[in-house]
Amino acid sequence: MKTTSKIIIGICVISVILGISTYFIVKAINKTEPKSNIEEYAIKEDTINQINDIQIPDEEVQVSSAEEKVSPNASLIIKKQYENCGHVKEEKILLPSKIINKTQEEVEEEYEDYEIESFNSNEIILCKKLEGLCNEHYKIKEENGVIVVYGTNEDGEEILYDETGISTQYLPESDLTNIKKGLQIYGKENLNKFIEDFE
Repeated sequence: MKTTSKIIIGICVISVILGISTYFIVKAINKTEPKSNIEEYAIKEDTINQINDIQIPDEEVQVSSAEEKVSPNASLIIKKQYENCGHVKEEKILLPSKIINKTQEEVEEEYEDYEIESFNSNEIILCKKLEGLCNEHYKIKEENGVIVVYGTNEDGEEILYDETGISTQYLPESDLTNIKKGLQIYGKENLNKFIEDFE
């Protein structure tokens, strides 16, 4: 009987040890076992809901941005638009040191008679509207048997531009008739080409 009770007690002890061991092994496996997709989705959805619940104020956030400034290597282009003749003269000029590192607003103050057509750190285009005519309107006339060139100022008045010294004596009759009436030419290039044809 003593042996039987010892065997029963031994079996009970071994059963308890196996039960405890199994419990800890199962618990350890459950800790390392990855969560199912359903559990992960539920966690992500909860996180998204928490983010959506955060109240964002309606006020606009002011972001400070550096204003664009004139580079020392920038180009400055001046456009003059003449209202009476409709011509636009464009001139690229040397960048004045007084506008280097200036903002658009500061350049507007410096050139208050001009309108800024384009502004960036590498190129500024200033435009000004002027009454009158541009200074590239010429009239070819004949005076004392010689071709004479008159220019036109902004008010439209003729001013002597060049006494060419070219005699009208050997000109074809059609050219001489046009010159006697006063032949209008626009642009220095066209004027120079016209005069070269008669030299």
